[in-house]
Amino acid sequence: MRTARTTILIAAVLALPYLVIGIVSDGPHAGRLWEGGAVVLVIAGAAAAFMAWRGRRLDEAQDERQDFIVGKAMRLTFWVMAVAVQAYWAWQFAELGNAGDTSFWLLVALWGSFLLGYLYNSARH
Repeated sequence: MRTARTTILIAAVLALPYLVIGIVSDGPHAGRLWEGGAVVLVIAGAAAAFMAWRGRRLDEAQDERQDFIVGKAMRLTFWVMAVAVQAYWAWQFAELGNAGDTSFWLLVALWGSFLLGYLYNSARH
C-alpha cells in the first residue's frame, strides 16, 4: 500500500503544473495541457490501483536496495536535466541575447533547488 501511495503522490506532483496552467491559462493550447495532466493521473491511478491490489506483497518486494536504486536514478536524471536546461539556455542566449531570458529562470530554478536541497540535507544530517 505504501508503494501505491508514493506512486500516486509522484504522479500528482508531475501532473500539477499541466493541470494548473491548463486551467488558468487562456492560451489557445491550454486545453491540451489539461488533457495531458489528466492522462498522467489516469495512467498513474491505474498503476497505483494495481499496486494497492498487490498490497503487502509489493511493499515487501521493495527492499532496502530500492532507496539506493532510486537515489542513483535521481542523480542521473538531475545531471541529464541540468545539461539539457543549460544547453537550452545557452542556445536561446546565442540566438536572442538577453531577450531570451525566460530560459535563464529555468536555470536559476534548477540550480536554486539543488542548492536549497543540499543546504537542507546537510543541516539535517
